[in-house]
Amino acid sequence: MRKDAHADRVLAPSARGSTFIRCASNQMQTQVDEAAPTPTIAVTRGPVGHLTNQSTSLRHPTRASLTRVRAFAIFALVLLALSAPAARSAPQTVSGRVTGAQGLWVSALSTRDLRDPASVVVTAATTPDGRFELPIPPTHEGPVWLLASAACDPRLLACRRFLPRVDAVLPGAHDVRLEIPDLAVAEAVWRGEPVGTQTGRWAGTGIIVMLLVFGARLRRHPASPSAAADSRAPWSWLLAAAGLTALVSSFGLGAESLDLLEYTYFHEALRPASAWALLTDPMSAELAHGPLMPLVLRGIGAFTVDPFWLRLPSALFAGAFVAVMGLVSHRALASTSPAAARAGLAAVLVLSALHPVCAYYGRDASPYALAGLLAALALLLAPGVTRGRVGGLRWPLFAVVHLAGFLSHYGFAFFSAAQGLALLVTALRVPALRRDSGAAAWAFAAAAALPVAFAPHYEHMLTASGLRFGLMAGAYPESPGLLAFVGRMAAVLAGLPAHAVWALVLVFPIVALGLRALRAHCPSLAAQAGMLILFVAAWLLFSHTMSVAFGGGRIYWAFRWARPLLAGLLVVLAASAVTRKGATSGPGLAGVVLLAGSWTWQSAVSVAPPVRPDQDAAVTHLQRHASDGDAYLVMPASFYGDQLQYYVDRGQPPALITAMRAHETELGAPAAPRRLRGPLVELGLPAETVVDRLEYTSVWIVDYREVMFGTPKFSPVPTDQLLTELTRRGWTHDEHVALPFLDLHRVRCSADCAWEGQRRLMLDLGDGVRAERFLARRPGEEGLPFLLPVTLVLPEDTASVTVRPKRPGLPAAQLTLAGTAESVPRLTLPLAPGRRYRVHLEADGASESDYVLELVRR
Repeated sequence: MRKDAHADRVLAPSARGSTFIRCASNQMQTQVDEAAPTPTIAVTRGPVGHLTNQSTSLRHPTRASLTRVRAFAIFALVLLALSAPAARSAPQTVSGRVTGAQGLWVSALSTRDLRDPASVVVTAATTPDGRFELPIPPTHEGPVWLLASAACDPRLLACRRFLPRVDAVLPGAHDVRLEIPDLAVAEAVWRGEPVGTQTGRWAGTGIIVMLLVFGARLRRHPASPSAAADSRAPWSWLLAAAGLTALVSSFGLGAESLDLLEYTYFHEALRPASAWALLTDPMSAELAHGPLMPLVLRGIGAFTVDPFWLRLPSALFAGAFVAVMGLVSHRALASTSPAAARAGLAAVLVLSALHPVCAYYGRDASPYALAGLLAALALLLAPGVTRGRVGGLRWPLFAVVHLAGFLSHYGFAFFSAAQGLALLVTALRVPALRRDSGAAAWAFAAAAALPVAFAPHYEHMLTASGLRFGLMAGAYPESPGLLAFVGRMAAVLAGLPAHAVWALVLVFPIVALGLRALRAHCPSLAAQAGMLILFVAAWLLFSHTMSVAFGGGRIYWAFRWARPLLAGLLVVLAASAVTRKGATSGPGLAGVVLLAGSWTWQSAVSVAPPVRPDQDAAVTHLQRHASDGDAYLVMPASFYGDQLQYYVDRGQPPALITAMRAHETELGAPAAPRRLRGPLVELGLPAETVVDRLEYTSVWIVDYREVMFGTPKFSPVPTDQLLTELTRRGWTHDEHVALPFLDLHRVRCSADCAWEGQRRLMLDLGDGVRAERFLARRPGEEGLPFLLPVTLVLPEDTASVTVRPKRPGLPAAQLTLAGTAESVPRLTLPLAPGRRYRVHLEADGASESDYVLELVRR
């Protein structure tokens, strides 16, 4: 799953082609000026918009002078027409720089299929600092693709290790940046070697010491008088809201198959040999996923793999989240009038249940409902919120909550940092809370002990996750810009439609009003909530910066990562229903009602099926219509391969753990099985090349088009380019089935396509990329290098096959027709027309690079 990630990589270019236009214009203008005689003729626009001719030497033009002017204009136009081709005939150099590795080759390709030798326009090695220049021949028309390759010579197709491509750029583009992952680090990560250092461990230890010292100083302050614990908590309201939320969230939980995120967590849960191995599982580290939710799914998976039961814990966490948020609001606003307290309580219960992000992940087999619940518990246990003595378990529980939150999702560290800073500010400003804040500092130190001990592992995890995103960047959409990214993310996190960024101006006053009301009644919670809202903005900046840096201008719309931070926003919005006098009227309540209406609609849209790709319907279609020997490919990237394979194999747990290599699955009745090969994921090749294999009768392309809160998660460009390129090469796109968030395409290669429009094919077995088109591999067999003996697939209508040694003295190679005992250097019979055959090639003491095969069409 890791090394195949390059399959459909596209990085965003930094130059588009305007340079070419300006350069060509300048060349043409220079030639015209040099050829122009004197006196110079200037053409200007008159006051009424008409053209007037003015001469520097003839102030009063006569008929003769006008005739000369017209003659000269005609001469200039003819000269311009003749000089234009000469200006365009000069080579246009594409220049740029590769970052992330040294000693690479950069090639300009005319197509995305690496198997076509004519696709290589020009290849050049990079300089030691990564710079490259590619002179595009004047005979080339249209844009070019840039491809970086490692440990390669100028014969690009003899190279195996390809790296991210950029979108097509026009000849003449300059300063094109190919940002690729650091190859040395990537190799260490994929081999499982630790790349983390002790820096994080030393820094974390220093922070723990500071927390202990700071907590000891705060603990010297006398304990503040404790108010009596509020025994009038509205438990009936809280339990009713929790039960109703969990019940509503559980409706239709098993109606849809697992989407990518859910399947990934489930895959991680069952993949390691032991539950303890989840803490350092390499796949979890690569994906930056905490181990807590996989542990929950592992326990459920021991009894059932039904999606309903896998998602049910999230529905229960969502209900508990609503109850805890209600308890937080009740304790924070208890000093207001009874009517205002009830208004705030009702507001937080409604908003916590209806927020679109909270509602969606309350029905998802992922850790975000759990992370939100732990954030609410951390707010409840924080100093200044819980009134009265809770007992000696309060601070150990506070530490456990923060540690569990971090292990549920590493983004919880942003919540912990926000709450810690808020408590520091509160301790400095509110003397009565200093002793409790000191205890909280000790709890933070205790919670940080395990992450600090595993600091090198987390550094390794962050590195692997960034490298993986860089390799997968082609599947993600381009960044719309920082402001547009922040605006859309903020709109969704505020519960608004993704494109209703303008409506944020209505939310800001409500947030300000809520912070003001909350500060009047619970300053500690107001500081925490305000800091959480600031950290939402910090998280958005961090998310965009890291995505663009690792993905070369690509981004991932990770709305869910801010899920723990939303607890602060919810309590602020609920507090806006409380005015300074404790009344329940005014703009605060009206704003909450407005938001509740918007959230109700957004939640209904986000949880009403279908919201996930209909993989069951896709597999059912394959079961009915796939022919024996067909293959399937997943798009827009290879990480969907395991997921679809799980459903192709009828959801059996043993088939869940795969090696992400092409294998065969039997379809249909046991008495008459049909072979379906896939997912087609091979090392070092893009999708256009992987698909083009003669051993497949036809290829099904399963294209995932998931949408999250009105925003496509991935780019449709890789799939569209694949279909365009296959059509150009003669493939027939003969079927398209549109399913919810998933498209199913079938492409076929006819005889003309198989023969590439030629009568004779010369196959150099030393050209591994091209030879793979004819190579028949066993299930699970990896890519190059391949060694003799090999089995090759012949195109339909092959009349003869001849094996020729490249130099004298090589042992005679033998071709054996599959199913016969014939073993001769040249096969002419019994090759019947309209059929595909397999031949077995072997030669004692020789390699595949020593021979060339000549295929002649009937």
